[in-house]
Amino acid sequence: MHAKVHLTSDVVSHFIHTLLQEDLMKLGIKMESTVLAGLAPQNNHKLAAKQGIRSSLNESLVEVTENTNATLEFVCYERMVQEHLVKPVGWCHNEWGNPSNLEGRVEPLEALAQAVSDKKCKFV
Repeated sequence: MHAKVHLTSDVVSHFIHTLLQEDLMKLGIKMESTVLAGLAPQNNHKLAAKQGIRSSLNESLVEVTENTNATLEFVCYERMVQEHLVKPVGWCHNEWGNPSNLEGRVEPLEALAQAVSDKKCKFV
């Protein structure tokens, strides 16, 4: 299933593209991942780690593909891998998947976030 974003106003679309300098789909994906990660105060550390993982992996994808429009989409992961001819290395969490859906204690999430930040976990 592909993410879809629909706005009812061209003014809002213009604002997002021009002033925020964000691609509408990328903004939608970021918003979705934030909501799926959970917004409860006790999950702040988990949320920060999950957002860090997603953000740094997306940066890694852009860097390795040399394509500023490349977007990490776990929903379409196989298609993304085939399209960009990339694979992840250094994943140190016991589960593989969308960072928003990773479960468990905060420590493994923070360890993965650090590995991605240090470029020990990245796309090649």
